[in-house]
Amino acid sequence: MLVALLIGKQGALATFLFPIAVCFIGVGMVVPVATAHAMAPFDKNTGIASSLLGSIQMLVAALGMLAMGRLRSRAVIDIPIVFLALAVLACLALLGHGAGRMLHPAQAV
Repeated sequence: MLVALLIGKQGALATFLFPIAVCFIGVGMVVPVATAHAMAPFDKNTGIASSLLGSIQMLVAALGMLAMGRLRSRAVIDIPIVFLALAVLACLALLGHGAGRMLHPAQAV
């Protein structure tokens, strides 16, 4: 819906901000829980694992911004295109790693 409105350039500001606010609220509820679960297997190396996770998040964000800067259209539609590409890459990485396999803490070191 948001992409269709952005392409057509129709609608009020609230039409654009409401879906974004819903997304940010969802991210704000999911990310802390997901991070806590991701850190659970690393009892002794939690600090290192947490800093590595934060560094990877910042690296992916920087690469996403670089990709948006390289797109030639310079339009708002670049944002959902890059977000979709990052989501597809994350799914492919998860499938390539073995989604159902848990990493044992002894293997993580």
